[in-house]
Amino acid sequence: MAFERQDNMREHYRRITGIGIGLVARELIGAHVLHESNRLLQCSCQNRKCQSHQFSCY
Repeated sequence: MAFERQDNMREHYRRITGIGIGLVARELIGAHVLHESNRLLQCSCQNRKCQSHQFSCY
């Protein structure tokens, strides 16, 4: 029983860490993604006080 629980935890961790942050961002704020590359995700900023109206996720 303990081995089964440990295997379930490993599988859960593998699934969670296998998802890229870009995929999560596109799912949550896809309409605000301005530019995307392998190392940069540039999105429009929702903070009206922001001067550039953009932010980057590395």
